[in-house]
Amino acid sequence: MDKAGKKLGEAVAKVAETQPGAAAVMKGAIDMAKRGAQHATKYAAAHPYAAGAVATGTVIACAPVVVTAPGLALAGFGAGGIGAHTAAATVHGWIGNVVGGSVFATLQSAGAAGAGAAAVNGAASMGGAAVAGVTASVAAGGRLWSFVKGRL
Repeated sequence: MDKAGKKLGEAVAKVAETQPGAAAVMKGAIDMAKRGAQHATKYAAAHPYAAGAVATGTVIACAPVVVTAPGLALAGFGAGGIGAHTAAATVHGWIGNVVGGSVFATLQSAGAAGAGAAAVNGAASMGGAAVAGVTASVAAGGRLWSFVKGRL
């Protein structure tokens, strides 16, 4: 047993001495978490692309800056403004003067860690949640429909 598992077992034993009912609830929760982890591992092995999409979407939903910061820098939206010879510079050349509040202005603000960062990170977070949710729903859809159809 690993160190964390041993410490968890010791903590449950201490609770069991003073709170028998709480210890039973904790043991049930731990057993349920173990079964859930085993099920998730089997599902991921059988459906690696769906599991990867759900995991990626979840990471983006929880920590969008992991994607937005490098994405903005790669496109050419940096702390010092638009980078020379980048996609952002090319688009800036096409559109000319940038109107405040436009998508380009928001991206430029986000690249400089300004107010636009909240909008860009929020949009990325919603996109990540959508990817994770839709993928999980589609993956569960076959079983869910079978369950519902069997009850009709």
